[in-house]
Amino acid sequence: MAIKLLGAGFSVTLIRRSSSGTEKAMVRTEVQRLRSFGQVVEYQASRSVDFLKQIDDTIYACCVERDLLHDLAGKAQELVQALHRATKAVDPDGKALEGLEAARDALATAYAQHQSRRNSAAADPALREDDGVVEAFDNLLDAMAAAHNAMNDLCWALGEHDADFDEVLNGEFGSAEEMIAALRG
Repeated sequence: MAIKLLGAGFSVTLIRRSSSGTEKAMVRTEVQRLRSFGQVVEYQASRSVDFLKQIDDTIYACCVERDLLHDLAGKAQELVQALHRATKAVDPDGKALEGLEAARDALATAYAQHQSRRNSAAADPALREDDGVVEAFDNLLDAMAAAHNAMNDLCWALGEHDADFDEVLNGEFGSAEEMIAALRG
């Protein structure tokens, strides 16, 4: 093996002579890349199959939930449009609005929980960026925020729509108690 210096010492070439007499040269940086490649392969091989399955399961679960939330947001927007076309009160007792508000609030709670999980994944030294877990959580959080906003729009639209059909009480009231008594009938 001979060592040959090229161009002011910027590169070192290792020259090997094969049995047939031909020269084979490898630049030192290529040797380092080969060693690094070997280390990467060793690292990948040492990652637990169970751990990789957990990564895949987490990403899959985030994607399924994200898709459901996209559908939910779309349905909420369709209902907002339907309310604009309705010609009478839809929820006179307010029970539907209460349920929608509870669902919207549940989305806010779930968002905080998933954000915590996302932050844990980002801080986990066993996970790498190219594993896709943090990205899956980011996409899920975006879908969850969109669904929350769509539910909020629906709650607002329902409340406004039914308010337009509320009966107007005639008369003057001397106190809040009188007005509340008149509202209760």
